[in-house]
Amino acid sequence: HLLEDAYSLYIASLYFQDKKLYRKASKLLKQELKEQVLPDGAHYEQSPMYHCILLDRLLDCYNFSVHNVRFGQQREMNNFLEDKVKQMLGWLKAIIYEDGSLPLLNDSANGIAPTSREIFDYARRLGLIIEESRLKESGYRKIRLTWGEVILDVGGITASYQPGHSHADTFNYELRINGQPFIVDTGISTYNKTERRQWERGTAAHNTVVVNCQNSSEVWSGFRVGRRANVCVVEEQAGRIVARHDGYGKKCVHQRSFCWNHQYLKIVDKLFSIGSAVSYIHLAPEVVILTQKEKVIETNQGILKIENADSIDLLDDFVSREYNILQPCKVIAIHFTKTITYTILPK
Repeated sequence: HLLEDAYSLYIASLYFQDKKLYRKASKLLKQELKEQVLPDGAHYEQSPMYHCILLDRLLDCYNFSVHNVRFGQQREMNNFLEDKVKQMLGWLKAIIYEDGSLPLLNDSANGIAPTSREIFDYARRLGLIIEESRLKESGYRKIRLTWGEVILDVGGITASYQPGHSHADTFNYELRINGQPFIVDTGISTYNKTERRQWERGTAAHNTVVVNCQNSSEVWSGFRVGRRANVCVVEEQAGRIVARHDGYGKKCVHQRSFCWNHQYLKIVDKLFSIGSAVSYIHLAPEVVILTQKEKVIETNQGILKIENADSIDLLDDFVSREYNILQPCKVIAIHFTKTITYTILPK
């Protein structure tokens, strides 16, 4: 909100040609953009939806500034704004799916922010060149396969003093097979402080591991986070990412490995402790489970092969791609004790 205030003050200072207001506004705008835009170009609340909202308003600010030069120092400010715009554009280009849609991670929903296509068209009209960034500090990674796309989260919660739009979703991921949603984040349906809001921010609503029925980070009161998971990326190379977090306590470390090639995506969860654990997989509403034979689940889009599970449950649940709209879906709950491995293959 402070960043949005800075945008407004800056534009107002140019409109009214108020030099004193311009000095204050440009100082505040620089300060907030330096703090809120991470080095890889992401907005620090790690919500693709809010990233688009703030990027669209930054484009407005840049547009107004370059076409209304009022003060001698403004050209330097224009260069600064252009750099930040390009950073945020680069992250957006890196995180979106091939069809231009957003992964609905943390507090994100369709129909609220401008689309990536609208934002890129706006940027091009301003003569800006869009170059894809390398995802890093935001914690997100994107894997491109011949048969699909994976967007995964191996980062911690940033904006530590105000993570109001963060979820307890450490090591969550989304997977599309041949351009179609297969494994999805459950999204958000409401900002009201209800049981549904609390559940949607909790770990069980995401494609990751719940230990002893706890959340990996303490989410509460609609927009608050208490104790949170500390994440360490152990290994990152072509075809393999391994990371750990201590969200369930120093004596209960969860390690997740993502391994892939052009035939499969394999996920290995390991617990360095004793406790009951469940690895959740939320299937898109369009996915139909055709057969379940022992520990192989066949769907209309892909096949899951599960190893070392104590038991497997198929649950009924909902996902939300837009506010106030819930769509029924199937959830795979894999119960395990120490280690679980599952492999996803396209059909």
